[in-house]
Amino acid sequence: MSRSMHSIGPLARRAGAATVLLLLALGSLARADAPVRGVVGKEVSLGAWAPETGPATALYATGQGAVAYFRWLNEHGGIDGYRFRMTLVNDQYDPALTPAAVRRLVNVDRVFAIVAGIGTPSNLAAMSYMVSVGIPDVAPASGDPALTHPFRKNVFSVVPSYVSEGAFQAAFALDRLHAKSLAVIYENDDIGKPGLEGVTKMLASRGLRPAAAVAFDRGAVSYTPYIVRLKASGADTVVIWGAHPAFPPILKAAEAIGYHPTWVTFGFDADPNVVRQVPVDQLAKTYFDTWMPVPDGPGMAAYREAMSQFYPQSGTGMLSVQGWCLASVFATAFSRMVQHGAKPSWAGLERALESMGHISNAYVHGLSFTPSDHRALPDVYVMKYEHGRIVRVTPYLALPRL
Repeated sequence: MSRSMHSIGPLARRAGAATVLLLLALGSLARADAPVRGVVGKEVSLGAWAPETGPATALYATGQGAVAYFRWLNEHGGIDGYRFRMTLVNDQYDPALTPAAVRRLVNVDRVFAIVAGIGTPSNLAAMSYMVSVGIPDVAPASGDPALTHPFRKNVFSVVPSYVSEGAFQAAFALDRLHAKSLAVIYENDDIGKPGLEGVTKMLASRGLRPAAAVAFDRGAVSYTPYIVRLKASGADTVVIWGAHPAFPPILKAAEAIGYHPTWVTFGFDADPNVVRQVPVDQLAKTYFDTWMPVPDGPGMAAYREAMSQFYPQSGTGMLSVQGWCLASVFATAFSRMVQHGAKPSWAGLERALESMGHISNAYVHGLSFTPSDHRALPDVYVMKYEHGRIVRVTPYLALPRL
């Protein structure tokens, strides 16, 4: 009996192994033919969270810009026949609510990808869940370096790293504005601290230190005490790092005490809805760096047409331009993925994004991803307001990779 069992054992094992291989092969075929989450026929579902209500409703324009891009794209034939439907879920710019918002997008709306999720605290709050699910998180509306460090294979950041941007601003202030004494006022959180780090690193590389580094808390009631410290430092140039609601009160406080340095800040603060709150004399001495085209630029006719058609009450501005540009990066990668008849998939989208080495589309310049680095770090330029209009004062320039 034992000899008989022993003699047929290898055959049974070989048959079992063959069965397993067959089942694996059939499973692979089934997966290859199975519907892809968020893709039904030629309709692709996308989603993001956005603050329709709450303390930062101005940022909702970024979500509108992304939706407008996809609706415009649909009206112009889509991509290889694919059409896109984008859902925005209101998280009120409250990171305590963002995880529930992204779970709804994944489990109820069953989106194919997250595109242009808004805000640094919200993105950080949703990150662990998105990574655990593996859903592509493309072009979050935040430049926090924590989004891509440590490396996450499903997260692709387009907004420049705040550290690299801060370093660029410091170099611009020294080399182009000939700043003699440079200070920083920064929000004491995940937006402001990386910006301060970048400024400090660039100054240190030149054997310099900030004349002052003044921290303020989000939602500060009065900025006068912070401006008094900046003025006392003697700084002739100040870099601002904080969410856009802080920009107008900072410059108003400076005007109130007669402090008129040159200001350097990022492009979101150049939104018309923001700068109209700023004293004219202070605005005249403010420079904005950005990776995005200006709303009334010659290449933005489609954007202006779409915003007028789909969001006529919202107008145009840098925040909705941001959503439009971020959405265009997803579309560029999607087009690469489905060329030659390939079907949409998460892995295919990741490969398409990773193949985008120093490319430009109509809205983003010098975009680069690699299989080991998902920080795009697009090129940026500097602009300012002259006679009520935004004008460029530099060509596109590369960001430092820090």
